[in-house]
Amino acid sequence: MNINHIIVHSIEKEQHQTAITLHLRTEELQVDDKVVSLLEGVRSVYTNKTGKAFGMLGINRSFSRELKKFQQDEIEFIEFTNVAMNELKGHMAQEPLATGGYLLFSDFNNNGKHYFMVIMLKSKDGLSFDDELKLMDAHHLELDKLHFAARVDVDSWLSDAGENNVSFVKGRASSAVTTYFKEFLGVEEFSESAKTTQTLVTAVINYCRQELELDNEATESYKITVHDYCKSKHANEEPIFLDELSRFLDEETPSAFMEYAQEKYEIPNEFQVDIGKLRKFLRYAGYDKDVRISFTSEIFGTRVKYDSETDVLTIKQPPNSLKKQLVAEMQQENDVAGQD
Repeated sequence: MNINHIIVHSIEKEQHQTAITLHLRTEELQVDDKVVSLLEGVRSVYTNKTGKAFGMLGINRSFSRELKKFQQDEIEFIEFTNVAMNELKGHMAQEPLATGGYLLFSDFNNNGKHYFMVIMLKSKDGLSFDDELKLMDAHHLELDKLHFAARVDVDSWLSDAGENNVSFVKGRASSAVTTYFKEFLGVEEFSESAKTTQTLVTAVINYCRQELELDNEATESYKITVHDYCKSKHANEEPIFLDELSRFLDEETPSAFMEYAQEKYEIPNEFQVDIGKLRKFLRYAGYDKDVRISFTSEIFGTRVKYDSETDVLTIKQPPNSLKKQLVAEMQQENDVAGQD
């Protein structure tokens, strides 16, 4: 990863308060080992975060206008981030639940791609040990929790080559707080990777059963192919292109799956995969306070069957470890009954 520019500012605001204070750095952060570690850490958390949302930066919005000026060398990096902080201040003032934090702005290249990230970090109080092993108060950045973060694919955005040129994640904030951050970025054509990935899972399963009329074994093989393709794209931080996936699945009829998926499920041609939902290609799972069940999709319909009319789930050949526990429990109950 090559960091071109990076800076941090802070914004102070309490919930249900109107007072907002900005603290703006006058110089960029020096790119040393600590800064590289910081950005690599949050970038890794961001990449592996599930439930990311995607869209496009609005053309006539303040953030995108100023970002374009910076990318085209019309303004300096610090000037752009100062304008962005004042824009964020205006949006936060309209949201009572919004709270302050540290805003990290970074322009960098990674794996041959040019990105721009905006990340809101929070800090928390904690404890640590000093050199004499005495407890002391400590102040830590919550690097494992991205309260808000957005990443712009700069080349795709500037060339208008991609439908989804910006993605973002949020922490546990309310939808109202999410809205102000989205408004600050000027995101348009908002979509969710989790929902689209789940729709893709459904489309693939039904395509195998209804269109291709595959048996269970062939369906599993097909699903594994789709899963591995999507997983490799996610690992390389690349979007899924439905037309490319369709060609990958069947070279003889390269548009067949794409036409089915778009006609039946309205799946966009370009989207980002959600790694959590992708796992449903290979495993079903569910639980309540009394029961927890998980099994591979490969055995559904054979070892595991479900009757929707009677709401009964049947499991054949349960794991040996489970059988031993059940047999032991039954034996104990029989022994107690015999004593009576």
